[in-house]
Amino acid sequence: MHKKWRLLVGWCIFSIGVLCYGCEAEQIRKIEEKEAASASASGEADLEADSEAGVAGNDPVEAVELCVFVCGQVQKPGVYRLGAGARIVDAIEAAGGFTEEAAREYWNLAEPAADGEKIYVPDLTEAAAAPDFGEASASGAWSADGRLNINRATKEELMTLPGIGEKRAGDIIAYRTANGGFAKPEDVKKVSGIKDSVYEEIKDRIIAE
Repeated sequence: MHKKWRLLVGWCIFSIGVLCYGCEAEQIRKIEEKEAASASASGEADLEADSEAGVAGNDPVEAVELCVFVCGQVQKPGVYRLGAGARIVDAIEAAGGFTEEAAREYWNLAEPAADGEKIYVPDLTEAAAAPDFGEASASGAWSADGRLNINRATKEELMTLPGIGEKRAGDIIAYRTANGGFAKPEDVKKVSGIKDSVYEEIKDRIIAE
């Protein structure tokens, strides 16, 4: 009887131990699952934050614009902003087009517009009195893609280039007359006053043929 009692007590203790172990194992499993879920959520949040930071860090692409002043015989004189690569015709159209009195052939409409340029459209009387206007209209110095041939351009046409004023335009003509013209566009730097900075502004606008 005493032996049976000890066996019963032993069995009870064993059963309680197994039950406690099972509860403890289940609790540990739940804790591990909770920690794993938390780590996963944290990783996804970090990835999303990094992605957003990467997008936010991208430099925006700035649209290149030209600002020109169109005046004279146009419908709406004023300052206009044009897109990159705009031509004189785009500036005239932005200003509402020519008036009836405008000298429409005074400007080469295919010529590229320059940032900060003043585009004055004279009337027919002004144009007729302008020096070399007939020569400028018939010089044939503009290529099909809108670049200026520095071997044929008049002073007025040369002055449409950025950084080229009346004196420099005259120096270009004097140099080409004395030296038989320019062999290549970069030869214009041989003209007094035409430095690298000026050439960088005009190199894509000129040819030498």
